[in-house]
Amino acid sequence: LKAFTDGLDRDVVKPELERLAELTGSFEDLAEIYEATAQEIEDDDEEMVPLLRRAAQLQQQAGKNDDAVRVWKALLAKVPEDGQALDALGQLFETSKNAQSLSEVYSRKAAITQDPNEKFDLLMRAGEAFEAAGNDAQAIASFKGAVDLKSAPEAWGALDHLYGKNKQTADQAVVLYSLAQLATDPEQRRAYLLRRSQLLEKDDQPAEALRGYAAVLELNPLEPHAIAGLERLMADEALKPEAARLLEPADRNLNELRKLIDVLEVRVAALAGGPRLA
Repeated sequence: LKAFTDGLDRDVVKPELERLAELTGSFEDLAEIYEATAQEIEDDDEEMVPLLRRAAQLQQQAGKNDDAVRVWKALLAKVPEDGQALDALGQLFETSKNAQSLSEVYSRKAAITQDPNEKFDLLMRAGEAFEAAGNDAQAIASFKGAVDLKSAPEAWGALDHLYGKNKQTADQAVVLYSLAQLATDPEQRRAYLLRRSQLLEKDDQPAEALRGYAAVLELNPLEPHAIAGLERLMADEALKPEAARLLEPADRNLNELRKLIDVLEVRVAALAGGPRLA
């Protein structure tokens, strides 16, 4: 030990220390020796990083996870993009359910990887971990980074959930439109467009809401919630004629005669000539 810490033939002494630690089960003691030596040598000494790496591995092997985390972090302070250290910390934080630290690890790994698919997966994991840690703003940023890489339903769906949770109506409406564009099932697409229209209506964007309800009726001409939305928009004088035009075929097909009379009267008032006569 004295020869090792004094730097005398470390390459020769190290295998002996490893052998003795194996024989005696003194892995934690050996890790402390390596860490202490790393702290004493110069920053530019090429032995520092290998010593910290082995110290962290030994602490983890000994089940001293808190100490392992500390040493891995010390290694990252020297080599910020060390993949092995990030992987090890990810495993340790998953074991300890430390969502905040885990999210930071995933974010750092995403920043250094060059593989778009791997980066997407890491950003998704980072977003989930940030949300679990109660950091919704960072979770949103991670999921937005994921959709920039790949317009995937799971990433848009995560944003839909977070924007709804945080009452960010305008942003959620944009996300719902993207989800509707990605949907291959007409019923699913209708559901996204309907939710978007209802959000826009609540957010005091009646003209956009009306266009949304019109798109829903193109998919299902008798969608009751879209019809109800257009009936509410009849109260807006500027939108009344267009809402009446959209409601006329629905009321006719549903045999809603009283409502049909009302929308026809609105349409008559807004028309002239031949269309009005009809």
